[in-house]
Amino acid sequence: MVPIAIAVLALVMSAAPPDPLAASDVAWTSPSRDEHGSMPIGNGDLAANVWMTADGTLWMFLAKSDA
Repeated sequence: MVPIAIAVLALVMSAAPPDPLAASDVAWTSPSRDEHGSMPIGNGDLAANVWMTADGTLWMFLAKSDA
């Protein structure tokens, strides 16, 4: 009985906890109609909005965050 309990405990302890931010992940699965469907990216100093239209064109709006 004890070896089974230890095995179950080891299995439970080894399982990774669920990622609390995973529910907030954003995924684009279709092209945007225009810039209103863009993905904002940046690092705090530089900013960019990126989107792709249905014809396959990749658009990017670049900006300096202190401008």
